Amino acid sequence: MAGLSNGAVPQAIGYISPDFTTVDPQSFATLSNGQSSPLVVAAVFNGTTAILPDVTDIENALSHPTLGSNLTPPSNATQGANPALWVPVIQTASEGYPIVGYTTFDFAQCYADPTVTKGIVKFLDDHYGTTAPYTTDQSKNGFVRVSKSGAVKFLQPIKKAILSNRDGWDTNIGNTTACSGVVGR
Repeated sequence: MAGLSNGAVPQAIGYISPDFTTVDPQSFATLSNGQSSPLVVAAVFNGTTAILPDVTDIENALSHPTLGSNLTPPSNATQGANPALWVPVIQTASEGYPIVGYTTFDFAQCYADPTVTKGIVKFLDDHYGTTAPYTTDQSKNGFVRVSKSGAVKFLQPIKKAILSNRDGWDTNIGNTTACSGVVGR
């Protein structure tokens, strides 16, 4: 998209594809035709300055929102039960790449097989954790770890409310109260 700002300076918006891509030139990942998976990006132009996204600029933008919503985690059971409140929305940032957002996961809460429940919790614990090898894989694939973003303040509430029930909200994966009588997947 392109247009003119109120100061008549040409503007453009960059786009990062939701399709799989990697920033690691040594990645094993290939496209269906066997070719390597290139990083699909476009620059943001502000006048004559081009800004290309990189992990550091994305980390900076995610850590420095100046306008947005849901910038703090839910603080009670009613808020915690609303999935939309677990995702920070950044409209503008004071640093870094100017167009950023968070990827979200959509998981069911209840599963018929307790092994699946444990597997989902393990995956989320790894994802929101801070140890290798999972963090290495995140970085190699161009993702900013939550622990390095402005959403770091969501880590403990996620662990308390979604990975366990330490807060008593019954929002955790596999919660016996919330899942009572529910068939699950």
